[in-house]
Amino acid sequence: NPDIIELHIAKAHFYKHEGDYEKSFEEMDKTRKMDLSDRYLNTKCTKYALRANNVPRAEELIGMFLSDAPLGGRQNLFDLQVMWFETETGSAYL
Repeated sequence: NPDIIELHIAKAHFYKHEGDYEKSFEEMDKTRKMDLSDRYLNTKCTKYALRANNVPRAEELIGMFLSDAPLGGRQNLFDLQVMWFETETGSAYL
């Protein structure tokens, strides 16, 4: 099992294009755990969680890189105009 992050990202991407969003999220979460300080991996993992309709986990993941704020950092996301998160969250509820 190689520890090359890009290969794991590609694997998650393949699962996503197969339509298996849950498995793609699981693979991306494994990838994120390889480098916990990487904002890019955390963002990608958050997007994959939302596509797998796992909104609570996505909020937990995005909150790792937000400063402590009321409402669990949701207001901070709004203030920073992180529109991709709001859009993907809305899509997860459809």
